[in-house]
Amino acid sequence: MQSSRLIALLNQQRAVVYVGLATFLFTLAQGVSIFTYPLYGRELGLTLAQVGLTVSAFAVARVFTNVPSAMISNRVGRRWVLIAGGLFAAAGYVLSANADSLLPLMAFRFIAGIGSAAFITVGIVTTADLSTPANRARLMSVFQWSFILGITLGPFIGGLIAQFWGLRIPFYVIGVVSVTSAVWTLVMVPETRGLQSQAQPLPDAEAGQNPEAGVRSTPLSGFRQFSFMLSRGYVLVMLIFIGAFFIRGGGLFSLFPVVAKEDLGLSEAFVGVMQTLPAIASLLVLPFVGAISDRFGRKSIIVPGMMLYVVCLLILGYSTPVWILSAAVVFAIGIFIFGMAQGASGPVPIAYIADVSPTERQATAQGMARTVGDVALMSGGPVLGLISDNFGTSEALYGTAVVMAIFMLIFWFFARETAGRRVQQANQQAS
Repeated sequence: MQSSRLIALLNQQRAVVYVGLATFLFTLAQGVSIFTYPLYGRELGLTLAQVGLTVSAFAVARVFTNVPSAMISNRVGRRWVLIAGGLFAAAGYVLSANADSLLPLMAFRFIAGIGSAAFITVGIVTTADLSTPANRARLMSVFQWSFILGITLGPFIGGLIAQFWGLRIPFYVIGVVSVTSAVWTLVMVPETRGLQSQAQPLPDAEAGQNPEAGVRSTPLSGFRQFSFMLSRGYVLVMLIFIGAFFIRGGGLFSLFPVVAKEDLGLSEAFVGVMQTLPAIASLLVLPFVGAISDRFGRKSIIVPGMMLYVVCLLILGYSTPVWILSAAVVFAIGIFIFGMAQGASGPVPIAYIADVSPTERQATAQGMARTVGDVALMSGGPVLGLISDNFGTSEALYGTAVVMAIFMLIFWFFARETAGRRVQQANQQAS
């Protein structure tokens, strides 16, 4: 039933499908790079902390690119920023194949990070342009599904390529794929800038009186344009972004592949399979999280998703044989749960950001949220790498689980609900 409704919705919003296909190609390349960079760094003789620094270089680029790329898209249009993102990423990947030490690898991954920030941020903004509060989480789920599908296939493809041709060749392959994403965007993706401004404003009961309403009819100037970022909802959902991005940068992008190869003794191909498991789990839950969120509220997905992060970190920190299960199987179970958490924490927090932000500030709101997340992504690699080098990977993962649990409880108790039947009924009564 839910799938048929989603298909009907996508028939009306074919532009979302086109954006999704461009996103799939872009993140297919990114998925290969997630697998390749840590192992390539270790082949160059880097420590775990230095491998984390290559992740930080990627994240630093995104920190300084998210908001500017969103603002540029308001001026020149969404399509051209998406195209530029694909081309920048391609250049960074191809150059990385020729790096022979830490600093060049960081510099070239920085270039790839610029492309990633431009494409992903503006891809989210484009999807928000095409959505309404009633279907926002479902359309964001389509974007996230495309994102995760690329991440799913990427490590597996990268593992096979590396197994037979070495760790340099995948960089050239994903350079070509990133260029293909840019070409698809040029040919097929329509321009969406200005679509939200053409939408009918909400009644006064829903806009203006509610500080977290999504539409504001009176233009603001100066600092007041960004004051919505100090609202309770926006601040609290930033905790979700920080937690999810931190463990992605410190775990999935740097620590998990090394643990699988060096501690569990898996080959490159099997490491690629292990990194594919989170994406498979995300793909399984994504068709449901958007519909559940639109119907029952954002917190009905965000809070359980954070709890799944806590559970998976505890399992991954343990990663020793349990009864008849080998350490590799325990690790696989933990990383599969990680993927479920990632699926829940992908589209719904983004939809929450759109819910609590003024319509004319959507690009800036999403760009700033990505920037906050990327600061956490930038910190995750070196922080968890440094803790692992000095105390062990288990201690690093257990500590992160405690922090994630605290963030979950704060959001659960203090964040306001912005969607679902109860909110819709309250808005109808108010109007």
